[in-house]
Amino acid sequence: MEKKAVEDCDGCHQQPRMPISSVSGTRLKSGNKNTSKQRYNKRNARKECTWRPWSDLPGELLSEIAKGLSVADYLSFGRVCRNWRSITVSSKREFLESQAPLVLVISSHARKTCFFFDMSSQDTYRTVLPKFSGRSIVGISSGYLIMQLSDIMLTNPITGHTLEFPGALQPFPDRITMSDGCIFASTMPHQDFLVVALFSMHLNLQFRRSRDHQWTFYSYAGEPWEIKDITAFGARIYALTSDSQIRVLSLKNPPTMEPLQLKGKPHLGSNVTFAASDEHLVVLDLVPHRRVEVYRIDFVSSQWVKVDDLGDQSVFMSDMIHLRLASLHTTASWGGRRNCVYYLGPWSAKGTVFTLEGDLVENISVAPGDRLRSIRASYGWYFPRDSHKMNSVWDDQFDDDLTNA
Repeated sequence: MEKKAVEDCDGCHQQPRMPISSVSGTRLKSGNKNTSKQRYNKRNARKECTWRPWSDLPGELLSEIAKGLSVADYLSFGRVCRNWRSITVSSKREFLESQAPLVLVISSHARKTCFFFDMSSQDTYRTVLPKFSGRSIVGISSGYLIMQLSDIMLTNPITGHTLEFPGALQPFPDRITMSDGCIFASTMPHQDFLVVALFSMHLNLQFRRSRDHQWTFYSYAGEPWEIKDITAFGARIYALTSDSQIRVLSLKNPPTMEPLQLKGKPHLGSNVTFAASDEHLVVLDLVPHRRVEVYRIDFVSSQWVKVDDLGDQSVFMSDMIHLRLASLHTTASWGGRRNCVYYLGPWSAKGTVFTLEGDLVENISVAPGDRLRSIRASYGWYFPRDSHKMNSVWDDQFDDDLTNA
């Protein structure tokens, strides 16, 4: 990985403050045999003495070539020379947002690698996950895979940037307890990295900034509700609780959690989750027989709004070993179905697409090739578009620091 690892995030964040460590990761590499180890015929190249350097190709032509590449080839394209890199840097956001979601494939025996499958091109990619042995994926947030053992490690498979949050999560220093979900964001105005981990079995959540020396602990054991899911949206950390409320987590010391005052609160079931979205704070209520009820929070009118038509978007949901992931994304750019639910089960190489009412639309293969189909694996959605942007949240501790100054 290049030295400017953080800059590959398109300036989304400055270098974090220590004591967390930043190490090199590995970008996506093609896993297809028919695209690897291609040889260049030097003898024929000598005969073509009229060839001009590849770096002299017109920028308009390079841009058109780059648009038709796969994600892995696009990253390699930008590493050929300075001129080609400038083309990919200027068009990276547009390119990544046009890409189909990748299916993350994690073998139950994986020690250092995982695979990504592109549904639109049928390509398979491989990437190395530093220090992955013994860890579990407990979240995918801001384009980073969040891996836990006793500590937390994060890797962006597109940029190769890797971060490590050392130290045992509290209050379980004597044993490893997997979190039910983990989110990653940057803070304002300090420009720190932030990790928030939910432990619903133990009725607590924990968070840590990159400048902190330990994890901050918040327990809701004495409350009449439980936290079902957490998400970062609109500069805040939100928690979805079992009493059909949405609460805001304050990052003060000690932390607090206050409910939003919203009208039209629905009666949600027990199987609920947030869905990541750029435009709205979205809640999914997963009712029996595969039906999905979608709600968005209207912050202008302070109320819940039921959504019956997703327009040109679809829900992408996956149940991995230790967590459920859900996102809303536009599908028109890569030819996907609109107003549907794309679902991946925990151990099946077959996904399903169904309507919000639960009617089956089609089955999809998410692990082509004998090698991937033969392994016992967990499957989840990964969106290349998320790799170049990071959620930002306001650090409430900054307000207290100003007051006490």
